[in-house]
Amino acid sequence: MRSRVAAAAMVLATPCFVSAQPPAPRVRIVEELRLDATAEDFPTVSRVVVGPDGEMLVPIIQDMQLRVYDSTGARVAVVGRRGAGPGEFEALNVIGWLGDTLWITDRTQRRTSFIGPEYSLLRTEVWPQYEEAPSGREGRIRFADPMAHRTDGSVLERAFLQHTANRSDDARLVYVLRSPSGARRMLFDAGRSEEDPSMMVLSGFGRPVPFALTAQYAIAYDASRIARLAATLPRGADGSWSVTVVGPRGDTLAARTFPFRGAPIPRRAADSALAAMMPRAGRASEGPVDLPQRFQALARERMPSVYTPVETILLGLDRTIWIGMRPTDEGRLMLILNGRAEPIGMLLLPTSTRVRQATATRVWVTETDADGLSSVVRYRVVGLSCGSTGC
Repeated sequence: MRSRVAAAAMVLATPCFVSAQPPAPRVRIVEELRLDATAEDFPTVSRVVVGPDGEMLVPIIQDMQLRVYDSTGARVAVVGRRGAGPGEFEALNVIGWLGDTLWITDRTQRRTSFIGPEYSLLRTEVWPQYEEAPSGREGRIRFADPMAHRTDGSVLERAFLQHTANRSDDARLVYVLRSPSGARRMLFDAGRSEEDPSMMVLSGFGRPVPFALTAQYAIAYDASRIARLAATLPRGADGSWSVTVVGPRGDTLAARTFPFRGAPIPRRAADSALAAMMPRAGRASEGPVDLPQRFQALARERMPSVYTPVETILLGLDRTIWIGMRPTDEGRLMLILNGRAEPIGMLLLPTSTRVRQATATRVWVTETDADGLSSVVRYRVVGLSCGSTGC
């Protein structure tokens, strides 16, 4: 795996990439530290949370625990276990740092646990169900999930804004900043499913349009930024994707749109996606009997003929923005943007490798083998220049 990563990182973007994203210089990576899957008894790992002093938190979902490693790779603590008691979890959702305090959200139990510097439980906060809407909006907030904490006591939340008390389908997904006094400021309005061109909604049921990108959101560890990655549904071979970054006051910090010419979706892939919308034999579908056929017909009408090249967005621990491109036979390309959403580098990795956190000088990845076991690896980034004004 190590040699494959090193080799992939040194490959230039191939012509199929060039039409999908703006040109940027290639960068390479050099391994610094490895937490081996076998030695650490890691199953599949889908996240790595990096702390203020380079700590690495590895969530082990099967056990509902966090394994904590210091910047040298030494295991220093294990936090949590499955359960409903203090310091126990039924879900490990958003994990972050507030100074030297670790906080962990559990959406199943609707609470946040705060863990002190010695990795013992400090306190638990239970989330209220209904609260006041953001300033200038009508309705009430339903199920606000904390996504990041600021040192001034404000909290960035993902919430559902419900206009009609008795209709849950009236709720809009919104991202807001809640001040210590409880007042909320709107940052992003993600809207309702019916308003999203990448979604199909029929008879109260929703399904994504095959091969369409549903808008992706990323939140900085310190709630200083929230970013949105979106793409148009391409018509013909041409489309565009965009990155928008806003600050905690709702001010736009960066906004940039990139055109692309997409690679054609093979007919067999399109047919397979349409066929998958029908229920398997012996398994009843939800909703009206003809709902699968109606979804299939709508998907055939809306489905693009080319791939959208972007898939994911990650806000680095500095000002960098990392865009995950659709994997190809060459590997998985990461397009690196600075804080102004300008391309500054490209990194090509094997498809089994995922970037979990990053800066202009380091990336933390998971490398998953054929048995589904993931190693956590920290690499040094070589060849990335942010310019005289910084990233």
